[in-house]
Amino acid sequence: MPSIPATCLALFVALSPALAQDYASGTASFNSGDYGAALREFLALAEQGDAEAQITVGYMHEQGLGVAKDQAQATLWYRRAAEQGNPKAQYNLGITYLVGRGVTPDDAEAARWFRLSANQGDADAQTNLGFLYMMGRGVPKDGAEAIKWSRLAAEQGDANAQNNMGTLFRSGLGVPRDDVEATQWYRRAAEQGHAEAQRALGDLLIYGQGVAHDEVEAVSWYRLAAEQGLADARNNLAVLYMLGRGVPQDDAEAVRLLRLAAEQGDAAAQNNLGLVYREGRGVTQDTITALMWFALASSLGDDKATANRDRAASALTPAALSEAQGRAQVCLESGYTDCD
Repeated sequence: MPSIPATCLALFVALSPALAQDYASGTASFNSGDYGAALREFLALAEQGDAEAQITVGYMHEQGLGVAKDQAQATLWYRRAAEQGNPKAQYNLGITYLVGRGVTPDDAEAARWFRLSANQGDADAQTNLGFLYMMGRGVPKDGAEAIKWSRLAAEQGDANAQNNMGTLFRSGLGVPRDDVEATQWYRRAAEQGHAEAQRALGDLLIYGQGVAHDEVEAVSWYRLAAEQGLADARNNLAVLYMLGRGVPQDDAEAVRLLRLAAEQGDAAAQNNLGLVYREGRGVTQDTITALMWFALASSLGDDKATANRDRAASALTPAALSEAQGRAQVCLESGYTDCD
């Protein structure tokens, strides 16, 4: 799947020589944690029209450093710098509209600012603009444009863009489908620690698509992604533990991983956890608990879980069925923190 675009704000601290000494004083105060003094220094420069200082003042309002958090002021300062053509400010303003930080979310306005920044070579903006073309958000869905902008960022080493390039080649959006090319891009992102790319690379290794089938290497990539908390990687790794493929068979480890993923709201993991309770693998056999997990997964649209739910429900007494339904409701309402 494509990467959700980066939503962190860029703090740009390159200096114009004429203002370097004044800016250095503000930077020293900022780095020492004296944010109030830093804000006064930067604000004086920002009011003189220095774009880098304007970005910094915006960032400090965004984060509440030396001043109460104030998104309206942050947006004001980002806009002033962006209107001077500063690419990092343009990117920040694009993020502001993309996620609706103090403004009404507006994908088209986000795309406009990302494009201005991307045209100046900003990799974050190129990644985000490519993502918007992938998804058809704020711009028409256009695989060719998605490839164009994602490639520019990917070739600068942006891991999100590299992951998106993998997705574009694997899906054939904007380019002929090419699993070999997809694998190469996923690997570049995975080697930078990108969890989604690590999971995708594991999938390709399991299925032998674009790369030789290798369950042991797949396990290594799933594990890295799972350790970063990626739910579907945890589910995939759990399945391999259940089957003893690429790792020694270990039901207990499979159950641990399935529970982690299920409590993140992953429907496949919830269905699989239902199966292990139904069969008593790595846990005490418990049809009521199995039905609870099947019901939760079914509510998320998992068709296999719906069939498993109906099959399990048909074998229970009305009292047991009511208990399972009640536990599912409590589990869901607690945000998966009370599911025992």
